[in-house]
Amino acid sequence: MVSIEEFVDSLYKGVNGKSKEVDELKEEMKSHLIETVNELKKQGKTEEESLKIAYERFGDTSVITSGLFKIFHKQRKFIKFIFIVAITCMLIGVSSYVFMTQKDLKFHNEQKILTKGVLEIIENKNSITEDELIKIDEIIKDYKYINYFAIFKIEDISELQSKIIKNGEMGIYGNYCYPSDIKKAKIVFPNDAKQMANSPSSYDRSTVAATNGKWVVQYEYKEHIYKYIENYSKRMIFPPSEYRVPKFNYKVSDCFIVIGITLLVLWIGIKLYCRFKFHLFN
Repeated sequence: MVSIEEFVDSLYKGVNGKSKEVDELKEEMKSHLIETVNELKKQGKTEEESLKIAYERFGDTSVITSGLFKIFHKQRKFIKFIFIVAITCMLIGVSSYVFMTQKDLKFHNEQKILTKGVLEIIENKNSITEDELIKIDEIIKDYKYINYFAIFKIEDISELQSKIIKNGEMGIYGNYCYPSDIKKAKIVFPNDAKQMANSPSSYDRSTVAATNGKWVVQYEYKEHIYKYIENYSKRMIFPPSEYRVPKFNYKVSDCFIVIGITLLVLWIGIKLYCRFKFHLFN
């Protein structure tokens, strides 16, 4: 009687496929045959009888090996597909998350430079000179994505005073608050600017305001930046109201990362199951 190894090798003569896949399938078959033989021997069968019965259970070997190899090959392709999709989703999610984080950081840093720079020029003076206006214009002209830049004198506008008191977070580095009407501003760059958010009772996330206690500077992003901030930005929002909870909106990136992690866990689970639990021949 031929050995299990010789029997399995004979089944795979002429079977085409990757050597690694064939070897793995042969190992699965050998493992199953050994288990079958051991079970038969426990029932009182001899070694030769057990081998004969185990071999006979495989029936038409050429058909079986061909069919099993096809199943095995499809299974391997499916597992590989899950892995590729998982890694792709994670790469898209992480890369887009990093991209938007860097974009937010850029806005945040430029915001500090812009509001602080302008307020340092104005200081606590009662009026702004022509030379100071030129310096301010030099600072803000490079910010092409800003719709307008307005400068208010606090003591001239009572509603502005109450707003600053209510919003204890406002300082020279700027934060996001209810936009003031630029028609009440002392100076607006450019002078023909049109404000997108006009209602003093509404909250516009694309508006930044800062103060040094004497003056308030306010600027508004252009529409395409506003849409980005509303839909994707992770910027922290501190409106002058009881709703002072930071909002995070990286939903698209988060979804890709979650899908990628879920598929990766699934891939690991299938791999472990196939390695330790799954037997092709039951």
